[in-house]
Amino acid sequence: RNKYLEKEAIKTAKEIQKMDSQSAKWIASDALRELSRNQS
Repeated sequence: RNKYLEKEAIKTAKEIQKMDSQSAKWIASDALRELSRNQS
C-alpha cells in the first residue's frame, strides 16, 4: 500500500469518528480496524 495514502486514510477515519452520526462512527471504526490489520 501507499504509506502516504494509508496515513491520510487513518487521519480521515479518526476525523469521521468525531462526527455525531453513529453510522459514520461505525464505518470509521471498521476502516481503522481494517487499516490496522494490514499494517506491517
